[in-house]
Amino acid sequence: MDEHGQKDAGGGEAEETLTGLSGAEERSAESRLPNGSAPNPRPGLVGDGDTDLTLPDWRDPPTGEIPRLIEELVGEPLPNWSSSRAGDISGELPEVDLDVTIQANGAVWPSGAIGGDTLVQPPTASEPSRSTGVRPPQRSYFKLGSARPRRGPSKHSKRSRRKEVAASTSRQEEEALGDAASADGGGGRSKLVSSITGVLLGAVVLGAFAVGRLGAVVVVALALTLATGELYGLLRKGGYRPAAFLGLPATIVSAVGVYFFGLGAIGAAMGALAFATVAWYTMGRPSSSLVGGAGSTLLGALWVGGLGSFGVALLAPSRFGGDGLGLLLGTLICTSGADTFAYFGGSLFGRHKLAERISPNKTIEGVIIGGLASIAFGALALPHIHPFTIVAGGLAGLAVAVVAPLGDLAESALKREVKIKDSSHLLPGHGGMLDRIDGILFVLPVVYALFTLLRLG
Repeated sequence: MDEHGQKDAGGGEAEETLTGLSGAEERSAESRLPNGSAPNPRPGLVGDGDTDLTLPDWRDPPTGEIPRLIEELVGEPLPNWSSSRAGDISGELPEVDLDVTIQANGAVWPSGAIGGDTLVQPPTASEPSRSTGVRPPQRSYFKLGSARPRRGPSKHSKRSRRKEVAASTSRQEEEALGDAASADGGGGRSKLVSSITGVLLGAVVLGAFAVGRLGAVVVVALALTLATGELYGLLRKGGYRPAAFLGLPATIVSAVGVYFFGLGAIGAAMGALAFATVAWYTMGRPSSSLVGGAGSTLLGALWVGGLGSFGVALLAPSRFGGDGLGLLLGTLICTSGADTFAYFGGSLFGRHKLAERISPNKTIEGVIIGGLASIAFGALALPHIHPFTIVAGGLAGLAVAVVAPLGDLAESALKREVKIKDSSHLLPGHGGMLDRIDGILFVLPVVYALFTLLRLG
């Protein structure tokens, strides 16, 4: 035991002591006591025969003696503390609603009545810190009621944020493109201009059909060539490099060849195109992408030239004879009627989107109205055109009602991918030739198979 501590005989525990009196004061006190006994002015704190003060055990409740003793030794009162900030002078902390933050350096700072997400701030200049030797904490990054520090955004939250930004950007692009493509729903194009263009286009087609099969073949081949060129233009704007100088001749050869040689001309033209494009992108332009270049070239020729050539196949004398003009004309009437009624019906009654991510202005109501109109035209109008019957006309109208919207959505998906409103501005109020015949391109192979099964012509 050193000179500043002693062993408690009753409790058997060592207690730390604090020297409180100088030697002169001890001698003065001893001279005032009988038999030279040591002074013991504070029972329980100072042992017999010792001049040191014995501190109480830390587990004992506070008595207030220590602060009073310090005031006597120092000769001045201790600062007056605010109980709302650092507890009473007795050492007890005020009651708080568990909203405390354990700071570094072991100091506990109650939050009082503030919320659980409020950061604990150090005392201001008007609120002095307790003179306990503990430095006031700096700004805490611990949330009240939690021992975990505030951290920056995690990897998952950053990824979620990037997804949100990407989704927001995608939505903005879709909205902008939807505004640009609002013509599909009638908001961006003039219905009057569209109607006038449609009437004039119909007059050209009827005039060509009046000339005969060859006149119809010329009109169909011209429309397919224009639409193929527009499709290649869309692909180029989307970053592809199709060889249009190879795809356009293949479309023409396919359309004209079907009239004279049958459907085999489609396979021959597309096979020759495949050979030529592979040779071009491997030897003529080896720096270009073979897949992107050859694939986009074949896509344009097959999509427009291959599917559209079935319209010329209906005119071929070897298959349907002189009845091909009526079959093709009836198909065009059903398709045009479906497009027109879907256009106006969707504008007036459309409420539910058909495929919002692909074509935000096409509605289920518009498709239904257009399909019913197609069936009605087929069953009521086509029987007046040879060689249609009521059953054949109704089935043709049903095929148009089911397949034509697929062609519309296919072109809309392509335009949305390359972020283009119309394939061109060739037809005022309708866009380009591809925009006008996108539905019928998918209809022609279906009705060709239907008319073959029904043995029309």
